[in-house]
Amino acid sequence: MDPNTVVIIPLVGGPANGSVVVTVIGPDGRPPLTHWLIGSGGLSEAPIYELESCEESPPWRYTYRLCLDDPRACGTPRDSEELESGAAPAARP
Repeated sequence: MDPNTVVIIPLVGGPANGSVVVTVIGPDGRPPLTHWLIGSGGLSEAPIYELESCEESPPWRYTYRLCLDDPRACGTPRDSEELESGAAPAARP
């Protein structure tokens, strides 16, 4: 895609599941790698969405990622449930 093209990208998972983001294609031919939902808790409590390629149109989606103080806790919403229950996060491939 041409730089400065406006695209609408869906948010998948997390608190904004089903919402969309309007963003601009950068000079590298893709949208920004992450999207943060900054609310009343500021950046430190903002849910993070990570850019992924997909087969649909548009060719990208932002997928929810949870990152706590421990970088080993980064992962999917499923990991969030495991952390809340006290279980260790699932191993990464």
